[in-house]
Amino acid sequence: MEKIKLVQPELTDAQEIWAYRGEMLAAGMSIDGGAALEKATSPEDWIKKVRLCEKAENCPGKVPSHVYLAKRESDGKMVGIIDLRHHIDHPVLSVWGGHIGYSVRASEQKRGYGTEMLRLLLPIAAERGLKRVLITCTDGNTASEKIIRHNGGVYEKSVTVEGETIKRFWITLDAGPMLTFYGGPAVIEPYMVHPPVENFPQTVVSVFSRQLFDALATFFDGDRIGQTHDADGIWPVYAVSYKGRRFAFCKARVGAPACVGNFEDVIAMGARRIILVGNCGVLDKAIADCGIIIPTAALRDEGTSYHYAPASDSISVNRRGREEFKEILRKLGYPYVEGITWTTDAFYRETREKVAARKAMGAVCVEMECAAVQALCDFRGVEFFQFLYAGDNLDHTAWDPRSLSGDTRLDDKQKIGLLAFELACAMEGSSCL
Repeated sequence: MEKIKLVQPELTDAQEIWAYRGEMLAAGMSIDGGAALEKATSPEDWIKKVRLCEKAENCPGKVPSHVYLAKRESDGKMVGIIDLRHHIDHPVLSVWGGHIGYSVRASEQKRGYGTEMLRLLLPIAAERGLKRVLITCTDGNTASEKIIRHNGGVYEKSVTVEGETIKRFWITLDAGPMLTFYGGPAVIEPYMVHPPVENFPQTVVSVFSRQLFDALATFFDGDRIGQTHDADGIWPVYAVSYKGRRFAFCKARVGAPACVGNFEDVIAMGARRIILVGNCGVLDKAIADCGIIIPTAALRDEGTSYHYAPASDSISVNRRGREEFKEILRKLGYPYVEGITWTTDAFYRETREKVAARKAMGAVCVEMECAAVQALCDFRGVEFFQFLYAGDNLDHTAWDPRSLSGDTRLDDKQKIGLLAFELACAMEGSSCL
């Protein structure tokens, strides 16, 4: 998915709006969130009406709303439309209409734009003073339901409207003063500490294990192109060559705050994609030692992600690259498991009760960084992919460390580490296989 932005419609957007309308109508698709765009007689009239209805005094008898165009930054193409109703004190909106409606251009669907549009709108809703928002979808519309759930939507109930079942979801925007999301500029921004590095590679591969990092750094024998630093020391960043392609390689810090802080610096240097290889504990003893796990979502049981995204129980991860990585694993004969990961801050507080609760939420493994790094990358507009290799087993009467130690099965872990570089090639558009 390419980076998009939400903008309010202007007269200069008239041609693009009308092209969007034409494509949607030709495809027989409804323009949800379009403020009756399908009924408009001209884009200019529609823009005028939409902008007037941003204020209650201009639309008596109707609920005021803000409509936003989702435009791709690379070419300015309108890929979607989304509207935010200021309240739902209305017989339709309060039952099945909700606060937000959206649609994605027919030719741009299944690329993650719907999820990103909603993610970008939620801070706007919070800034307007909304504490939570109601979003609905028809029963069976799995694509829309995934978009809502990936943005923290919690299912409330279903209602029947004219014979059709509508599912209602709530997204909490104000979870109390300590969990309120502030999306504005920070007092200290990463670029103030780390200026861009000339010719910095677009893709960064990173691993947590010191032993694995040292082994791969020796194998690649790359050039040092930068460094990050903190109270614990200096952390080098290398440019390495893999099958004729140039990537950055650095060690990831353990724990969400340190890990995110380090990647903030790397992004400031010029990274546009992060591929992270991590170790995890398994909540399913059937997952083999050093087995590959591909997270589909991460439970946000840590604190760092809440500084980069509105509060929610989970965050969708690995939105791009999953199919490419599975194809690499199939070709190289690696079995794998897909599932939800549990990101925690406190491994000494993984109680039996909490393990059972997280398993009931669908988690198959536990680690300490995935949710936070995904939230960071979403916030900064950077691609992120993480895969894990299984370490200790928590699905047992007694804790079993298995290959948790960095020195254990290091040869196998080096081969797993190289899978990240295969994925880097694929995500840059040229498979190395």
